[in-house]
Amino acid sequence: MVHAIQSDDITVLTHIGGWQLYGTSAAVALREMFPYLLEKREQAVLGLDFQENVDKWRTRFRPAKGRPMPEWVFQYRAEVAEQLSALKRTT
Repeated sequence: MVHAIQSDDITVLTHIGGWQLYGTSAAVALREMFPYLLEKREQAVLGLDFQENVDKWRTRFRPAKGRPMPEWVFQYRAEVAEQLSALKRTT
């Protein structure tokens, strides 16, 4: 079962036993939690860096305006996903 909770510009999708954030909402939550993270701090740093780059590239390479995302953007995303997967296996 999934519920959406809206609070102060943050939408949280809750599942039984967990929750998920996406995009800017995830970055806001990570910044708030960062001082308390011990084992997951490295993952949080990757997530914050990733979202900062996504926001920057979204305004620079607007596919809707006829400018496709460069291949290196997709490569960067794949590398971050791989790094996060590796960190999840070790923490």
